[in-house]
Amino acid sequence: TTCLDIYTKFIFGFGFADKNNYQIIVNNDGETADKLLRKVVEDFAKFGGFALHVNRNLLGQITSFVHIPMENVRLCIDDKEEYDGKVALHTDWGIRSHKRFAEEKIEYLYLYDPNIEVFRERVSEAGGILNYKGEIYLYSNRGKNYPLPTFDAALTAMATEEAVDNITYCNAKRGFLPAGCFAEVDEYFDANNAQDKARFE
Repeated sequence: TTCLDIYTKFIFGFGFADKNNYQIIVNNDGETADKLLRKVVEDFAKFGGFALHVNRNLLGQITSFVHIPMENVRLCIDDKEEYDGKVALHTDWGIRSHKRFAEEKIEYLYLYDPNIEVFRERVSEAGGILNYKGEIYLYSNRGKNYPLPTFDAALTAMATEEAVDNITYCNAKRGFLPAGCFAEVDEYFDANNAQDKARFE
């Protein structure tokens, strides 16, 4: 976590170089460009990519940016035509906040395409600009594939360290090893005696 924090601060630096633009409001929530950048940098440092919800007007001009947490984004399978060129958004893919996965809460949005004609076709398909849900600009450090976190190579070592720490915690907190237990044996215990051995099996 400490390394990740340092890396995040390194990427963010002093924010946008142009100080005349860093306080521009970028969405209806009143978020500034600088605040949006912080969220983008945190996702990039952790996941190796980031996602933004992009809204455009009928001229194809971008009117707002909203940060979408990278862990909420999934690329759609190309072999299904209705999902081609789209991403699936859900706030709890890992079912950490709910008891069951709510499939009806998945939202499908097109990936951002700078081509205005493509944008207009999508708007027409949606039944007008008021029905259009916008697009997702997705950046990955692996191009069109899912991004990889910078600490990917160390994940196994991190998982091992966590497991060892859990064992140490159990010993300190509960006074026993998860793989077995300690028993106090009296002086008359005979390890070669079948009856004595049976008492501890």
